Amino acid sequence: MKFSKLKWLFYFCFVSSKLSIRILYSDETEWGLTDQIFNDLNTTYRENIELYQNHADMEPLIGWSYAHPTIVIDLTKNLLLKQKLKDFSRIYDFIVLEVTERLKNNDKWIYSTHISTSNHAIAMMRMLSYLGWSRIGLIYSDSYGNIKFWNHLKEKSFFYNIENALSINFGNRLDQDIADNLIAREIKAKGFNNIIIANEGEGSIKLIKSFIGKNVYKKGFGVILGSQAIWGPNEDGLVFIVEKDLEFSESTNHYHSLSIIKLINNIINSDSIYSIKEQLDNYTENHEPLNIFSIVNIQNSIRKIVGCIDNFSLSLANTIIFPGSTSEIPNSEKQKIAISEASGDTNYNGLILGQNGFFKIGADFALKYSKINHYLEDFNIVLHSTDCSADFYDYNFSYSCLSNEKSNIGVAFLPSYSDDVCYGTVNDFRSLGIKVPLISDQCTSDIFTNKTAYPEFIRIMKSYAFHSNTLAYLMSIFSWKCAVVFYENSTFGLVMYNHFIEIASSLGIKIVNDENKRMLDPFYNPEMYENYSDFINNAINTKCRIIVPLLQSTAVFNLFGQLYDKGIRLGDFIYLVYFPMAGYFEYSPSITDETKQKVIKLAYGSLGLWQSEWVGSYGASLKALGDTFYDPSWYGGNCPSFDAMTLVLHGLKYTINEGNDYENPELLNEGIRKVKFTGCSGTVQISSNSNEKNTAIISIMNSVYNKTLGHYVNIEVGSYTVGSNPPFLITKNITWPDNTTNTPNEKRQNPDNCPFNLHLIQDSDAGHGLYYGFVFGITFIVTILSTIILIKLYWHSYLPIIIQRCEVKANDYVAMAMIFIDFLQYLAMGPDLSVYDEISSFLYDYASINLSVLIEFKGDAYWIAIIITFSICVLWVFLSMFVYFRIDEYKNIDILDSIGIFGRFITPIIGNLGLIPITHILLTVFECEKGIGNKIDESFMDHDCSVFCYKDQHIFFAILSFLTLLIYLPLSIMWRPIWQSINSNTNIYLSPQFLVSKSIFQIISVALNKTLKHHNQWLEGLVYLIFTLAFIYYTLYYKPYNYQRCSLWTTASLVALAWSLIVSSFYYALSYSYIPFWIILQFAGWFVILLTTLIIQHEKYPSLFFSPKGADINILFKFALTKQIEIGDIKKRATAYEISDPALKADNEVDSKFGLIDSRSLF
Repeated sequence: MKFSKLKWLFYFCFVSSKLSIRILYSDETEWGLTDQIFNDLNTTYRENIELYQNHADMEPLIGWSYAHPTIVIDLTKNLLLKQKLKDFSRIYDFIVLEVTERLKNNDKWIYSTHISTSNHAIAMMRMLSYLGWSRIGLIYSDSYGNIKFWNHLKEKSFFYNIENALSINFGNRLDQDIADNLIAREIKAKGFNNIIIANEGEGSIKLIKSFIGKNVYKKGFGVILGSQAIWGPNEDGLVFIVEKDLEFSESTNHYHSLSIIKLINNIINSDSIYSIKEQLDNYTENHEPLNIFSIVNIQNSIRKIVGCIDNFSLSLANTIIFPGSTSEIPNSEKQKIAISEASGDTNYNGLILGQNGFFKIGADFALKYSKINHYLEDFNIVLHSTDCSADFYDYNFSYSCLSNEKSNIGVAFLPSYSDDVCYGTVNDFRSLGIKVPLISDQCTSDIFTNKTAYPEFIRIMKSYAFHSNTLAYLMSIFSWKCAVVFYENSTFGLVMYNHFIEIASSLGIKIVNDENKRMLDPFYNPEMYENYSDFINNAINTKCRIIVPLLQSTAVFNLFGQLYDKGIRLGDFIYLVYFPMAGYFEYSPSITDETKQKVIKLAYGSLGLWQSEWVGSYGASLKALGDTFYDPSWYGGNCPSFDAMTLVLHGLKYTINEGNDYENPELLNEGIRKVKFTGCSGTVQISSNSNEKNTAIISIMNSVYNKTLGHYVNIEVGSYTVGSNPPFLITKNITWPDNTTNTPNEKRQNPDNCPFNLHLIQDSDAGHGLYYGFVFGITFIVTILSTIILIKLYWHSYLPIIIQRCEVKANDYVAMAMIFIDFLQYLAMGPDLSVYDEISSFLYDYASINLSVLIEFKGDAYWIAIIITFSICVLWVFLSMFVYFRIDEYKNIDILDSIGIFGRFITPIIGNLGLIPITHILLTVFECEKGIGNKIDESFMDHDCSVFCYKDQHIFFAILSFLTLLIYLPLSIMWRPIWQSINSNTNIYLSPQFLVSKSIFQIISVALNKTLKHHNQWLEGLVYLIFTLAFIYYTLYYKPYNYQRCSLWTTASLVALAWSLIVSSFYYALSYSYIPFWIILQFAGWFVILLTTLIIQHEKYPSLFFSPKGADINILFKFALTKQIEIGDIKKRATAYEISDPALKADNEVDSKFGLIDSRSLF
């Protein structure tokens, strides 16, 4: 050792034997740390402390003397100086104290003033274990110590059942806006309630401020901070795990200073370096302080030591207070987000309707569904139910109730379905300062559409004004021009009524009941029936059949009850309501059992409107899942609340993902208005200009009774979509109150025309049986007579085939057109094709002249039709006899000639085209399937209830109809071959056998149409198909036409008929009712049949007709201007075809009486 170094060594040694303290610092030492330690030590050790900076030469700094023990406090953060200190401490035996964590080595003279980060982590985990936290968020800075702390914490977490941990490293710098964003996007967005902060005091202050600003710091939330944050945040409820004796540090520098003083105070009386080391070893473990931590809790803005962790054993001396001034330990459950709903059924007047709670089932299901699909899985979404007015609003009742519920409302509220309650709730919320978004499943008053007036309000359904408009438009598609309207005296009722009458007026629909007898009490119930007796009588006396009750559903059902008491029975009225009848009816507990039975007897066949529910395959899958949770009838009316709750959930997620505070009502409202998703009602997106959905599809619901389920069900039969063309789409046949699919007339039959009360009407088994007997009896008789005619007159007839080209005549086109007309008439006799093709059915009815469908076949119109039909039959018989016996040839009288010409023209038309409609109309005389008792004379005519069957005038018309049919049908069938023989202006003839057989087939088709079709269309289609197949076989065997192309097309038309019968029969037999499928199937079959027929025709049957060539224009001019051209040169017509068989030519003579000798001579 050099002398100069020894000189400096002795210079720095104290003369006395007291402890010598040397503070070594550098440019890298934290600002203010050196002064903090020097000042704190200087109070006690003024003469023993010296400061040194950046000394590369350590020997003169340290000095050497066994009499003067030395401690060096290393604050340099310089690795080179640290290494030199390490080397000299071994040589000169002096103590080195470091405020940083000591590296693991064998340096016996180097001590750390702080407990290691590893032991800090163990102590923290011990605290977490005590609290039971298993889902934590750790926020730490980018410092070496904090990173190391996090790594140790991860290593230890396995042993302490930490299930989920979120770590956030915010780097070296933490600005307030960064802290705010971090808390919003990471901590709050992921629902963490238990937080550990590993950071110094300044950063911790900003984080706690962000927790408070983002409304996270509240009851149920917990924060634990490490030692170095002790001097920072001072909010009540904070918990610190702090090294013992450092609990009241005021800064980071003070924190380090206290850690040094803590050790030095324990060795101050030592007089040698070895005794100092011995004492240090007693107060440390592994050269760092003993593992003793204090649990510090901020209470009333004061740090309070409430417990300790001694060698990782935790004990509490006082109660820990957490955020929200509660001693309840925050659990590790997911952060709770409350959404509240008005799901109760209580009203201020004690009346319970039961509808509100039923509607809100969808919201409950939406929450279940979100949890099944792990939507917002970082949070615990809870649904809080309130019961502060369900159907009727009262200020005192509602305001008081909501005041008590204010703290439980949560982030959003689903109000009652009632418009009046909604309106009151909005005002109550404003008065109480509750600013959360109100997301309504219904509340469809027009006033809520205004976004400016009600920015906090959003609804899923369109306004009820939209629904009432739709009711009026629905009437127009059925061509109904009158309506009986009732509405209630409430905001809802008035809005509905005013909109309905406005649209109805524009469509020419007249409201026929007295204007002063339309408005009912909102609480309308059976006790008020007497008060509204005149109202109901007035409605009944209008004779209008369409009734539109614009009332709350409970009042609608009570209206059914009063109508029933007044003698109204099923079919007297057709009810159009704005809601799905079945779903509401099943969940209306306020309706008495007696009233329910009356509703069941009247509601069948009614129509309701509702925003489409469970739309598409996604909606169907939702409904199927919902059926596993609720009664299968639950889904009628619950979809809106499902979408309302789902809208809130999507809005929450959007707000959270954007890093915004979902507890900020304005930000959440903004998020809700921006989202777009597929819900149970289709696409859900709120309009930017209003408070409701952009688009909506309104379903048309047909209420029918399901015997299997034992209650009414809603069948969706169509839809109404604004902006589409056409707006209405009827997808299924509507079942009306009379259990038919025929659209009823708007006029209710006047009860005065029926000599009995309508509720006495019942099915008449006797009338039904006798009707079937007449139909099948006439069919049997006519079939036998036709068969005799066929065998006796035409069985051996022969039809020569056209084999040479000839000129086509006008009647040839008629003959070919008749094939198509016959095809349409056959179709009209089968199952109703209008189920999936209304246009086609309309065409078939016209082709078959089906008057019972084309006109209102009731009352006076019916008897006029019957008399006209009798007259036509009498006229036809007269003309047929006149023509058959050639009366006009006996006398050369002009009038007789005119009758003959008219008879030859009209009798074939009535005999051919008129066979089906005449038979159809005359058979209606026997339709007596309803009655007021079981006796035959207690049945009445279906087309005129004032006429009882088989007595008085009915017997006369029944006998007359029976005789007319027995005369008209056999004569028509027998004379069909004769009519075509009379007509010489034709080339195409039908086989007489086929004409008679075709007549039999037509009679059978009418019989099936009049009987089986009314009761079982599937069975009628099957039986009809069997006869059609037999007729096809007959047609193939006996070629019906002398022109083979016509025979081919006749066979093809019958095959097309068979295919239609197969399709329509399967439609009724199967439950699959997807309309486009049946349309495509039908026309695909027809296309294949048509294509096959054209191919066969092209290959085997060339055309044998030609049109005559017109005269040459040059010849016409020569004829007009000269005498060179004769009239015979102008126009030369083609000759008719020639019969190639000479034998046939010899037999071609016509008998003067019968028009034939052999049936072959007809052609």
